[in-house]
Amino acid sequence: MSKIIVWQKLTYEFSFHSQHELGWPVYIIEKDKRGVRKRPKINLKGKSSQQAKILEGTFDNNKVGQEAKKVVVANWVAFQKLAKAFYEGNLR
Repeated sequence: MSKIIVWQKLTYEFSFHSQHELGWPVYIIEKDKRGVRKRPKINLKGKSSQQAKILEGTFDNNKVGQEAKKVVVANWVAFQKLAKAFYEGNLR
């Protein structure tokens, strides 16, 4: 069973989900795009904010991707803590 946690809603949202194979991806989902395969994501595991890049997927609005990446980079440590807790099973 997939577990999804969402903590922000604007014209996009960030989420983690348990059906992945590698890394600690934080997914960026544009409004009304939940459930679309190959969603854009940023891997947080073993990376620094300078290495942040959006993987897979595309955005209907490129400004969404640019803004979301800036939010992740500016809050890198917090995103990594949340990702570690989620993916290693310690988020309650």
